[in-house]
This record gives sequence, structure tokens and C-alpha cells, in this order.
Amino acid sequence: MLAYDNRGWMTKVPFGDSVYYELGALTTGSAANPPPARLALHGLYPDPVPAGGVATLDWMAEPGASTDIAVTDVLGRTRLRLLRVAGPSAVQSARLDLSRLGPGVYVLTISSRAAAVSKTFVKL
Repeated sequence: MLAYDNRGWMTKVPFGDSVYYELGALTTGSAANPPPARLALHGLYPDPVPAGGVATLDWMAEPGASTDIAVTDVLGRTRLRLLRVAGPSAVQSARLDLSRLGPGVYVLTISSRAAAVSKTFVKL
């Protein structure tokens, strides 16, 4: 025997038994949540970075938000760290002098107060 509630939900009921259940209040709306923090890495070029070691980094962050730029090696040691305070524009750009880094694979991390983005790159 099948029992249906007023919303069309179906329950299998053994023959001769009665089932009573109550649905609580169903949420039909949602509370306004703050939008997620915007942080996007547009690119690091050239990649691979040549032996001369100058690269350009482009990213987007919340206008006026400060961003921390860190370059770490594959062992997790921080090799370069910059703190930038963004202006009124969301699109940011920086030239990174990576000439002190030896050849290898590195991880570039851009972080703000609420988000972080990482990208690996190769230094020749």
C-alpha cells in the first residue's frame, strides 16, 4: 500500500498499519549572503621565465584591497614576498624581478584577506 502526502511525497506502508508524519516548514526563500571575495590570477608571462628573470604578473582583486604576492620553491621555502595595496582599479599588474632565483619549478601565490590563488611556473 502507498500513502501520499499533500505535496506528492510517497511512502510505502505495510498493509494494515497507519503512518503519521508531519513536514516542517519548507524554506522557499534564501537569506542574502555576501558575495564571495573576487581574486583572479590572469597570468604570469613569460612562462617559462627566462634566465634574465623579469616576469609580468596580472591579477584582479577587490578595489582597494591589499594583496600579498609570494613565490615559494617546491620545498615550501619562501623566496620572494611582496605586499601591494591596490588602488581604485580592480585589475592589477606588477613586474617581478626573479633574477635571484635559480632554475627550477616555483609556486606563485596571490592572497587577499578572504581568498588565495596559486600557479606553478618554471624558471630557466
